[in-house]
Amino acid sequence: MGQSPYHKIRRDIVLEYLENYKECPSRMIARIMFRDKPEFFKDVEAARKMVRIYRGQAGNRSRKIIRLTKYYTYEV
Repeated sequence: MGQSPYHKIRRDIVLEYLENYKECPSRMIARIMFRDKPEFFKDVEAARKMVRIYRGQAGNRSRKIIRLTKYYTYEV
């Protein structure tokens, strides 16, 4: 089962912001993403959740699903 185009766009947005704001805290990145692209995120907390998932900060289950470890904030 693949992702919808909407989910792919959101993923690409998150990865772009993680690349551009590597040293920033997750909440700050989420605020910037929500400010710039409010049509893709319900609120700042929804954006923050996606940032945390791609940074490996959302628990073991998310780390098993997301194989991209480039943006993890700790050693795997």
